[in-house]
Amino acid sequence: MEENKKLSIAQKQILKDLENKDDNLVLKAVRDVREKGGSFVIEPLMDVYFKHKSNDIAGEICNLFQDLKDNKLNKLISDNLISYSSNERMSAFVSALWQSSIKFEDTKVFLQIFVDGNDATSLEALTLIQQNADMITDSMSDDCLKLLKSEITNLSDFKKNLAIDLLEIFQ
Repeated sequence: MEENKKLSIAQKQILKDLENKDDNLVLKAVRDVREKGGSFVIEPLMDVYFKHKSNDIAGEICNLFQDLKDNKLNKLISDNLISYSSNERMSAFVSALWQSSIKFEDTKVFLQIFVDGNDATSLEALTLIQQNADMITDSMSDDCLKLLKSEITNLSDFKKNLAIDLLEIFQ
């Protein structure tokens, strides 16, 4: 990995510790991200969040993402998020994202999460989309409308009611 060559020793240690089997080392690494982190750790943190069994680690990662403020991370997060769209921890993660200060431009990712997720996840995705409605381009709106209309019959009754709000945003 060419990118890893540019990392400091401390940053390389964080990446190594995130993969450790010892939960205490993983927790320490997550906490160290606050001081020594950067965009290099976003994807590995998301991977640990969605794949690790520890709720303590997941909670610490959620808190970290909730505190993010760098809008430059939005694309990196959205690009990696879709692969976890039906994960049981998605609801808390999306909640952390809308509570952060990050503005998300790729509404389609969150609409797909709305469609794929359970009712709680869908509500969180709707909240994030509403919060970022001013970022939605006409082209993105058209894409989202097509996706929503193609999936509307497959949605639960709860999601269909939420979809009414989405239709208003995208029209």
